[in-house]
Amino acid sequence: MGVSVEIWRARIGKFSSRCKMKSTSKTNLNVCAAVSCTLLLLVVAAAVTISMLLIGGIEPNPGPYPCNLCSVIPETVASSMRHQHMHASRIKAFVYRCPEQGCEKFATPSFSYLKYHVSVLHRDTYHQDPSATEMICCPYTSLASEDLGQCNYSTVSFWEFVQHLYLHLDKNHSVMCPIDDCEREKAFQKKTTFRVHMSVEHKDWRAEGCPKEEYTRDVVVPSHPTMEPFETECPPINETIQADGCDEDNELMNDDIVLDSIAKFYLHLYAENLLPQTTIQEICDSLVYLTEVIQARIKLVLSRELKELSIPQESVNLVCFKVMMADVLYTSHHRSVTGPSLTSDHLRRKYFTENFGYREPVQINLSENDPDSTDTLQYLSVEESLSQLLQDDTIQQEIEASFFRIPSPENEVHDYYDGTLFKSEDHSPREIHLNIYQDSFNIVMNPLGSAKNKFKDLVVYFTINNFKPHLRSKIATKNLILICRETVFKKVGAKKCLERMVEELKKLEAEGIMFKNEKVDVVVEFMLGDNLGQHLIGGFIESFSCTYACRFCEIKRNEYKSNPCLAKPQRTKENYDRCVLRANLTGKIVRGVKADCELNTLKHFHATSHLVCCLAHDLFEGCVSWDLAGIISHFVHDKKWFTYELLNKRIKSFKCIGIDSRNKPAPVHKMGEKLGGHAVQNWMLLRLLFFIIGDKIQDFYDPAWKLYIQLKELCEYVCAPVFLKSDVPYLKDVLIPAYFENRREVLCEKKHPIKPKHHYFLAHYPELMLKYGPLIHLWTLPYEQKHSFFKELMRKTRNFINPEHTCAVRYQMSFCYSATSEMFCEHFIDKKSRPLTSSNFTGDLSAYISRQKFDHWFESETVFLGSSVYKKGDLLLLALNGSVISVGIIKVIASKESLLKFIIEQRKAYYDSDLGIYEVDLDSLGAHSTHELSTLDYPVPQPLYTWGGKSLFSLKYKLVQSSDGCEDSS
Repeated sequence: MGVSVEIWRARIGKFSSRCKMKSTSKTNLNVCAAVSCTLLLLVVAAAVTISMLLIGGIEPNPGPYPCNLCSVIPETVASSMRHQHMHASRIKAFVYRCPEQGCEKFATPSFSYLKYHVSVLHRDTYHQDPSATEMICCPYTSLASEDLGQCNYSTVSFWEFVQHLYLHLDKNHSVMCPIDDCEREKAFQKKTTFRVHMSVEHKDWRAEGCPKEEYTRDVVVPSHPTMEPFETECPPINETIQADGCDEDNELMNDDIVLDSIAKFYLHLYAENLLPQTTIQEICDSLVYLTEVIQARIKLVLSRELKELSIPQESVNLVCFKVMMADVLYTSHHRSVTGPSLTSDHLRRKYFTENFGYREPVQINLSENDPDSTDTLQYLSVEESLSQLLQDDTIQQEIEASFFRIPSPENEVHDYYDGTLFKSEDHSPREIHLNIYQDSFNIVMNPLGSAKNKFKDLVVYFTINNFKPHLRSKIATKNLILICRETVFKKVGAKKCLERMVEELKKLEAEGIMFKNEKVDVVVEFMLGDNLGQHLIGGFIESFSCTYACRFCEIKRNEYKSNPCLAKPQRTKENYDRCVLRANLTGKIVRGVKADCELNTLKHFHATSHLVCCLAHDLFEGCVSWDLAGIISHFVHDKKWFTYELLNKRIKSFKCIGIDSRNKPAPVHKMGEKLGGHAVQNWMLLRLLFFIIGDKIQDFYDPAWKLYIQLKELCEYVCAPVFLKSDVPYLKDVLIPAYFENRREVLCEKKHPIKPKHHYFLAHYPELMLKYGPLIHLWTLPYEQKHSFFKELMRKTRNFINPEHTCAVRYQMSFCYSATSEMFCEHFIDKKSRPLTSSNFTGDLSAYISRQKFDHWFESETVFLGSSVYKKGDLLLLALNGSVISVGIIKVIASKESLLKFIIEQRKAYYDSDLGIYEVDLDSLGAHSTHELSTLDYPVPQPLYTWGGKSLFSLKYKLVQSSDGCEDSS
């Protein structure tokens, strides 16, 4: 590891004593100076290229010693730290890693903490090169005042040698500059002067293994009869300095890799920075000018130096030409040079197509008679997008794992594959399932007046359903299929707009797709969206004040108004087809059906069964928003326990903890009709209302408070990511009827009327949970977060001539940019770690750790894993036994390589049915146990609040009953 001392000395000059005679001849020195100058000039030409490489990022981080982002091989821990810090200034969310051998698992986003870690654990090897063998001996007199002999200090580290010279200066000894070929002949008497000289005249003296000369390209100069080989200690111009990392050097010196990095820099500007095309072109034009200036300077200086060595003009011209051709940044920005060019938007897209899998969106004209019509949509092939995704190793692993999925216990429902609908269909064990999502949104942020709906677009995405639920919820898994103006979609009709997509999906169902050298079937499982979009796609009426407003059953408006819990027989395929036939013949809407659904031609899909509901829209932006607002209005106006001003002041000043802090509740509207936040904010207010205003509730047996507790409990059941089938009858036959009866007593029907979403929630959700699996896995919020990409794009580019085309092109560039790295690459980052030993603790915890096998493990104060943060003192939910939850307080976070374990102190949490919250018993001491992260049923830390001197928490969802309790999993 690292380059040898001899090679390093050749790069920056020998660090020998001035008392020795120099034996290098003047001629050789001139040749060496010329070559060094040539190398230095090459550096200038490559500097901008290297910046492109760093922004492009061949790998996510530099690893221990050899850097994976570039060809530099730092020789010491200190130089590796400085080198990583240089990368961190250019890479967002950079992660520092300890370069010391055996400590590669240490990672932190803080450079200060990396320095602290190294100073504590690796202080002795901070400036040592493990590969260095030649000793540097001190030529001066001994530091001891009584000893007049020569100093016997020696070291292999040049940095340590300079520090030793400081000690001589402190003793008033004269010291010469240790860098050979230094022009200063006078000895140093003061340490400050010596330090300034080293910093100004020899800026790279600290960069062991990292001098700027490392950034030279491999330039091969053909032999010429008039040119004699260089005989010098400096490496000749046609020789690349090789080290242990020569393979990495060869990759970096490959023109294709460098060109890919430059192109990826431009792709980053398009896809991540979302810069306008004109701005990107200005950057390109500036690079053209800069590279011309740099090459002119290189040619001028290089010609001058080579002529002084009496090299023929023909050879000088040849060398200058080779140097120019070696500068990939120059060649890629000048069309006169052979090879790929990136000088225009067209040429850049062409390069993206040939090397990054970029595909231009297809513009489909939806007008049959007008070829110049603006009624168009932008389409991206599902098959091509899916094929490109299946090249990702992490995606392959997830899909392959889904083919060998272990069946869930009989009474438990974990995901869609446990639902009755999926089980009733004939699915192959090796099959890729897709979820389709459609929605309309305004790509112009906060439009006013006539622009309110002018740029409202309809988009369709797809997601691979084989992923685990927590991976499926990531925004990166949402892939665009088509985008068009909503007015065009309604004008032309769903049949014409979805025709291309349906044909391609039918082809995938019939022929499959290549996955790891075999054909695998592809089927559409669900269509996701809000109610308006689902009715638009499914052919149902898009008005929710009509007679038949439910797509799940044929209940009439007056029936669900009087009893929203009433559910008529489910719509069937046969009944739907009869309604479609009558609607086509009469031109009228029949029982809420106005047209056929284009997706009904797919293998398993039908509008009556596969248009799933959305918790966010039906529950939290619907029932919870209306009913909780009515409950609060009852407290304010009828009971006069508090005012809206006090409530909103409490909400504003309330400090959310942990994962709750991301979606703080929004202020409540004083009109009392609905809440003021989005879905998750309303959910948060429902959970935390007691902590915010609980001290003002004077009667916890008040019917309105009981209604709040019932609504909160209903949401906990419906939002569970895993539930028991045996809980559904209790939800349907007990909780829901009791809630409706209490609601009718507390909330005035005139001010808080029953709406279709109440019917969906109270009448159909229990059956839909069994049919589709956990509904929380099918809500649409992750898709709606994808819309922010297009809104931000429009805000920056301000191109409204054909915004749909701009959105499709930039999305496709973003898709290609994301495909250059793995989609699922989760690793934890620990903070303030140290070796895990029992001596670091006291009492029972120390005794417990000493009994466990924690050899070569580390403990950390904080660990970051994806969107989750684990800290000492956090609360983990372990198991539910009756009404008591076994919880664990994290005492130790232990890590080893990719493993993460928690040593917790077990406690009990008891449910208070009057308050709807759990209280943790902190008085009694609990036993210690060890739990690996992958074995936890509820891995997300539970926020714990202190209220009235008690430690309380509010669940987001109902836990699954456990019969075996909490066991030690160590």
